[in-house]
Amino acid sequence: MATTSTLERLLDDRRLRPLLPLLHSAWADGYLSRSEIDRLCRALAEAVPDECTDILNGWLDPDSPPSAQEVARLAAAIRADAPKELWRIGSVKLGLRLAGSIDDAVAEVLRRTDDEFGPFPSRVATPVTPAVDEGALSPLPEPGPAEFDLERLRRLLDGPEAQVKARVRAILSRPDFAHRYDEPIGSQRRRVLEMMAILGSEGIGSIGFPPEVGGAGNPSGAVAAFTVIAQHDLSLLTKFGVQFGLFAGALFRLGTDQHRPLLVGALRMDPLGCFAMTETGHGSDVASLETVARHTPSGFEIHTPHPRARKDYIGNAAEHGTVAVVFARLVVGDLDHGVHAFVVSIRQGDGSPSRGVTIGDNGPKAGLDGVDNGRLTFDHVAVSRDALLDRFATVSDTGDYESAITSPDRRFFTTLGTLVGGRVSVAAAAVAVAEAALAIAIRYATRRRQFPGGDGFDRPLVDYRAHQVRLMPRLAATYAYHFAAAEMADEWAVMEADGDDSDHDRRAFEGRAAGLKAYATWHALDTVAECRQACGGQGYLAENRLGVMAADIDVFTTYEGDNTVLAQLLAKALLTDYRSGFEDLTPGRLVRLLTDRIGGIVTGSVPVVGSVGGDRTDPDTCQTLLERRSRYLIERLASRVKGRIDDGMDPGSALLDVQPHALAAARAATELEVFEAMRRVEAEGDLSRVLDDVSALFGLWRIESDLAGYVVSGLLTSNGAKEVRDGVVALSARLAPHARHLVDAFGIPDELLAAPIAL
Repeated sequence: MATTSTLERLLDDRRLRPLLPLLHSAWADGYLSRSEIDRLCRALAEAVPDECTDILNGWLDPDSPPSAQEVARLAAAIRADAPKELWRIGSVKLGLRLAGSIDDAVAEVLRRTDDEFGPFPSRVATPVTPAVDEGALSPLPEPGPAEFDLERLRRLLDGPEAQVKARVRAILSRPDFAHRYDEPIGSQRRRVLEMMAILGSEGIGSIGFPPEVGGAGNPSGAVAAFTVIAQHDLSLLTKFGVQFGLFAGALFRLGTDQHRPLLVGALRMDPLGCFAMTETGHGSDVASLETVARHTPSGFEIHTPHPRARKDYIGNAAEHGTVAVVFARLVVGDLDHGVHAFVVSIRQGDGSPSRGVTIGDNGPKAGLDGVDNGRLTFDHVAVSRDALLDRFATVSDTGDYESAITSPDRRFFTTLGTLVGGRVSVAAAAVAVAEAALAIAIRYATRRRQFPGGDGFDRPLVDYRAHQVRLMPRLAATYAYHFAAAEMADEWAVMEADGDDSDHDRRAFEGRAAGLKAYATWHALDTVAECRQACGGQGYLAENRLGVMAADIDVFTTYEGDNTVLAQLLAKALLTDYRSGFEDLTPGRLVRLLTDRIGGIVTGSVPVVGSVGGDRTDPDTCQTLLERRSRYLIERLASRVKGRIDDGMDPGSALLDVQPHALAAARAATELEVFEAMRRVEAEGDLSRVLDDVSALFGLWRIESDLAGYVVSGLLTSNGAKEVRDGVVALSARLAPHARHLVDAFGIPDELLAAPIAL
């Protein structure tokens, strides 16, 4: 082992000072082989007088290496003589600075040594007790001035409902809404109910309903409020949505004047309600629900004929709900008129189940622990005649069934179509959750430092290309989905305001809403998961919210329609050109529509081949590529379906046989629509240029996700595919310096964001 006197001689001889950091690095990593140490020793001998050679050889003797304590002492000595700002620079540069004035020949030997062996990083940077400003997690830096009009961007994001959002943000920032952790499920449920009661008392739940029932007559404002709640607590959002969106919404859209008192009460949270549609055996296939509502002389009798028909996963049912809107098959005499909605009391005044009603608790879930999901079973429960929500159908005292909509299929889908606002709201809320996750992850990325850069200081995560590529495309996509959801919410508000007199193409809207809900929620799930991973172990702490958020957002892909089912419905709508309800096609009508429409697609389309020229990072080029992909996939889907029908396969089986192609076509159509919504955002100057980059990055990222399809179909050459990948990296790097401002523009208060790593 090297003797202490060797170390002391090394430290005492000023002629060896330029070599100290390099001699420390030689042993600090332990990666130099015996031959490399011999070479290093010979090279450095040129830089020192002959009388110092024995000291050098003693320190670099592979048969007698210095002890760990001696290496640490050498590092401490270097730190003591070097200012902190030099600790991170390379060993050669640090040695030259330690020596002060140095002979040019010595300096040349050191530089040549560094070139021959590769740069020697300095290993003396970590002091025994690091100062706060040298820690891995530095204080969140204040952002410098934005290079674009930040206030204009905030106004664009908040849209015309900025006042509603500001009001809800202010309410949710109160101490009553502060996040808590490690609560038992029962306590969480009570607290979520208390928070919902505050929102109800402030009139937030009634914003979208007309003034005559106590609302503000502002449907788009209701969606805006929903998105702000989503950024705070998804259990609260879900329970709020069940009470005001589903329960009260069903009373309003499916009921008539006789149900108005119940609706007015529901908006005041009296009663607390449930939306009992899903059954154990049927979820997405609502038309096949098996709960029965049989007509009787005094009204109706609600019955669960077997366990598979039990109402399952019903929000508010396990503990707090007292009344449910129950979807059941209306049977009059021996005629089944299909699924209708009925108001059914499920609890008595003392909280016990109503007669004939059995209530169960779904128990712990993967997330949303503040929501009391439950099961409902009905044993010949008698309800009055006015329990039927009779906007689209009535049953007279004599048992005569009447409806202005003669087709059972059209009647059923008209009933469900009135609830399409739920899909719009869920899509917008999912985007808002992605915004919150990105705000946390990107703020953290600006303060979390790791590994020294060229200036000797640890780099913030946001400077790393890999980190940029994992977060910036998702930020760009979130912007695009934000504006697409806002446009759709505005369309829905117009339809709500016009009512039955609306000339809006409701069928087309339903299909587009289905696609947006599916792909916006899938995007949110992916984004939250990536943000959690991008924050490492800190992202897994409950207090930093990302882990909880990931568990809670997962179910968004299921409720208001399973995403895979919704995507297939959109694909069917694309094939039939929206000329019939995207869900309500009978086999015969489907054959006629598919034969006509698909034949037109196949014979009338122009082959889409060849590559697209121009700058791949230009939004117009991206749009051309996205348009061609969507058109190509719809054409190929149509061709596949038509070929199977021509071969004698029935239309339903033909569609089932091409499910993967249908999903690809639905994704392409939705992503094109989302991209186009982003491009319609009006901005000027530097903000316009930044948003152009955001648009292009979203477009290129989605193109990159299907590069194999682009190349195989001839939409891109292999060189073009490489340019797309390079473009994603380049645009991610170009937007990274703006990342903090882009997430701050979402306007999420610290009280809502709550994660310590982002504050």
